[in-house]
Amino acid sequence: MQTKIKDTTILVTGGAGFIGSFVIEELLLLQPRKIIIIDNFIRGSRNNMKS
Repeated sequence: MQTKIKDTTILVTGGAGFIGSFVIEELLLLQPRKIIIIDNFIRGSRNNMKS
């Protein structure tokens, strides 16, 4: 099964955490139109979202 990501908007919760930041890096390779990241920074770090 293929999922079409290109030109879509994606919402990622927990995107500043270790796993979330890795997921975002991989999603960026699929060329989405926009990625919206929501995180409360309890365990995440702004450094993980430097891109």
